[in-house]
Order: sequence, then structure tokens, then C-alpha cells
Amino acid sequence: MSTQDDKAKEVSADGAAGPIILFFILGLAASLVFGWIIFPKLLYSQKKQPIDFNHVLHVEAVEEGCESCHFFREDGSFSGIPKLEQCVDCHEEAQGEDPNEIKFVEEYVANGREVPWLVYARQPDCVFFSHAAHVKKRGDGLRYLPRAHWRIRTFKSL
Repeated sequence: MSTQDDKAKEVSADGAAGPIILFFILGLAASLVFGWIIFPKLLYSQKKQPIDFNHVLHVEAVEEGCESCHFFREDGSFSGIPKLEQCVDCHEEAQGEDPNEIKFVEEYVANGREVPWLVYARQPDCVFFSHAAHVKKRGDGLRYLPRAHWRIRTFKSL
């Protein structure tokens, strides 16, 4: 082969690298946009609860704070979201003019229907999470609430 053939091969090899690099850069940019912007919006979409529950109002109104609704059963398991029968103790009738409370009483309490709360931290059926390791009994009878849940006391909307 001559030196001209070698030069022709070098030029054609160099010319083919441009579109490949451009394709790689465009693919990388598209992947980053999808992964950082679009996918999180799809994955972590905000769904509205059936009732706009005010934790601040309820923590202030009850004596035991969070444990009046979220407590540990005798067997040590955590009660989770309260059942309607716990709410009926105070909300058999609407106690104020709040439209959310009126909606709660009319749609759920009056009909004996459980509120279909959206659970944001649902575990798969094969997973059991014990709160026992994360909750410690204090001398004054109060329990230590992990930092992950402490902010919920300040939510005026859930």
C-alpha cells in the first residue's frame, strides 16, 4: 500500500469519530435531563390526601400528643394510621367551621366509612419494620420520637 492509501484511511477514521462523539454527548445530556428532572417528578409526584389533616391542631388539642392516635399495642406492634373509631370519640359532630372537618364528618363519620389515607411509606408485604429499636421509654412516660417523624407535629397540612 502506498502512503496515500494510509493517509486516506487516517482521514476517514478521524471523520467517523465526530458523529460518534456527538451522538454520545447528546445521549449523555438526554439521560441526565431525564434522570435529574423528569424521572423524579414521575416517581415523587405529590398526591392530595382525601382530607387536609392538621397535625398542629390535633397535637395541641389532645393531652398525650402523638400517642393519643399513634400508639404501641400490647404486643409491641405500632398502630400506624388511626382507625375511624378513634376519631369518632371527638368528631361525632363537627366542632368548628373548618371545611375539612365538615367534609370528614359528613363523608366518613356519618357513613361509618374509613378515610382512604394515602400512605407514603408503605412497606412490601415481605418486610416487617419494628419501631421497637427506634423508640425508647423515658422516665416521664414519654417516648422518644425519631427525627424522621418529629417534623410531622408541625404540619398544618398532610
